[in-house]
Amino acid sequence: MKLKSKLLLAAVLLLLFPVATVKFLRSLDTWLVDRDRVYLQQRAQNLAAGLSPFVLSWSKTTSLKEYPLFPLRMVNEPILDGFNDEWNASTVNWVNFSSAEERLLVSKNSHYYFIFIQSPLVLEKNIKKRKIKYLLTFYQAEQADNQQPQSLTFQIRPEAQGKIQVYDSHRKWISRIQGYWRNQLNHASLELRIPKDIFLPEFKVTLVKKNKKFSSPLIRIMQTGASQQQLLQNISLAKGEKLWLLGRDGEVLGVKGDLTQQQKIKTNTLLSWLIGSVPTDVKDPWSGSSKISRQWLSKAAAEGVNSRIEPGANPNQKRIIAVARISQGNDIAGYILFEKVSGSSLLLSQPQVGRLINITLGIMILTIFSLILFSGRLAWRIERLKKQFSASLDRHGRVQKVLSESKDKDEIGQLSSEIKKILERQKNYQDYQERLASRLSHELRTPMAVVRGALDNLHPLITQQKTKDNNAAGTHTETIELMARATLGIERMSSLVRRMREAARLEQTINKMEKEVLDVDELLQQTVPGLNDAWEGWHIHYHTEIKQATAAVAAELVIQALEKLLSNAVDFSPENSEIKVILETEMLQAREYLLISVINPGSEIDENEAQHLFENMVSIREKENKREPHLGLGLHIVHLVAKFHGGIARISNLPNGQGVRVSFSIRMK
Repeated sequence: MKLKSKLLLAAVLLLLFPVATVKFLRSLDTWLVDRDRVYLQQRAQNLAAGLSPFVLSWSKTTSLKEYPLFPLRMVNEPILDGFNDEWNASTVNWVNFSSAEERLLVSKNSHYYFIFIQSPLVLEKNIKKRKIKYLLTFYQAEQADNQQPQSLTFQIRPEAQGKIQVYDSHRKWISRIQGYWRNQLNHASLELRIPKDIFLPEFKVTLVKKNKKFSSPLIRIMQTGASQQQLLQNISLAKGEKLWLLGRDGEVLGVKGDLTQQQKIKTNTLLSWLIGSVPTDVKDPWSGSSKISRQWLSKAAAEGVNSRIEPGANPNQKRIIAVARISQGNDIAGYILFEKVSGSSLLLSQPQVGRLINITLGIMILTIFSLILFSGRLAWRIERLKKQFSASLDRHGRVQKVLSESKDKDEIGQLSSEIKKILERQKNYQDYQERLASRLSHELRTPMAVVRGALDNLHPLITQQKTKDNNAAGTHTETIELMARATLGIERMSSLVRRMREAARLEQTINKMEKEVLDVDELLQQTVPGLNDAWEGWHIHYHTEIKQATAAVAAELVIQALEKLLSNAVDFSPENSEIKVILETEMLQAREYLLISVINPGSEIDENEAQHLFENMVSIREKENKREPHLGLGLHIVHLVAKFHGGIARISNLPNGQGVRVSFSIRMK
């Protein structure tokens, strides 16, 4: 892993602190919601205890045969079109008929009552035969005990989808009652608008289909009485709270407050993101309900008080409900229910917490950002040092230039200075090595010339002395042999010095050679015949099957490397044998190369020694039969030429001991 990645990982680990902070904030927010629950529970219990001595007869407002209903409150008057999408009703607002397939809604505004009746789809033939009708019956609620309640019935017979006409029991058209009947989308629906002066608080709806009747319960429209209204007015509520005054069976006697009127909270975007709670519009799921289910009241009836936290209308809401029992002696007279919806995190309403979080996270983000900048700067300096070091060496590892002096005094600056010193020492040693061969050849040339001159002058003198003194002929003969050996040694030393100078000069020249794009196949076709003439006792043949052999090469170096390979092949193969020069292509690491190979018969090469043959001054030839010394420079020169052309040199044995193959490659692109 790179240093920059490690530092970035360390910076990421710092994010564990915000993660821990987020978990703490969420747990704190949960605690605040639970604290709100306890507060509402205590408030409901205290209010219920205070109302016990002043219990009113709200539990006798309706009879068991009546269905108490608080109508939905409509801010905007709905369009009479047979759709209920403007009613914003929930499941608890629907009143079911005797059959579960029929149901209705009731709402009102300042001038009208609205009734929405939904039933299964009606067949077209039943509409044409007038086998469907709706009966809307109103009852006068307050009558003397010995009198039957007065009723008023309206009849609707839809003949087709669209606006309907309403008639009373005397077949008189009531134009003030308007409606729309729709028969599609898997159900039939009737939407009515009735003026308040016609609408009576008790009514029921009967649907007649093919002489079968489906009736709703007797619905009692609930309204808060004067005593209950006065009681509710004396209770103060905060914004976003709602109070329900319930009868002993859960019927709604009075409602005060509005859940949707929450206090405006100044949004803290960062805190909202951390807590995962975004302020949202609050919805009132019990809006318009006329009765609260017994499941919410059963525990309060048994224990006196109950509270719970329920999911809201969306993931960002929590609904807090607290119910307390109002007692009258040992009996239950009613219930007080407090309701509150937390539309967003309670932490958002605490400006001090928001400021603290902003400061803490600001410092954390600044720290992480600074660490990232520092890691980037550190990685950049190390990368720059790496590039400078790589640029100071060529592809053969020779020092081209020394690093510039670093002005930084830290550890990386000190490392740069040390590398600079190492490169300077390596450069000096490299220059010394490059000049060593020429210096040795220059220094040895004079003494060798002196020794050679002395031997040349001494040879005639000994020959002349041998002629005069026949008695010492044996002694003179030994002296002449010693001089011959000395002369051979001087010649070998001269050859050694000459080749050392040649190798040093070639190694220095290679890096200065310029390449040009040539057809290597054509170059070899022109070169091999001339080399074949140089070694008349051997048969050198050139062969290739490739058609495109263009590459950027230094022609002189390629010819010189080929000459060295052929020289080795001639030395290691018997006379009159065949030596092959082959040009082919090969793929190495997704790159295409030209491969020039020389194949000769002869003995195999030890594979353990083969890898060292391309090193300088390494040879495995038998020395006792050679008049001139072999320094192992030929294959080393081939290795240098191959590296100069972006390739490699290698040697291998042919199968079944048939000979040796020596090759060097040239990169084509």
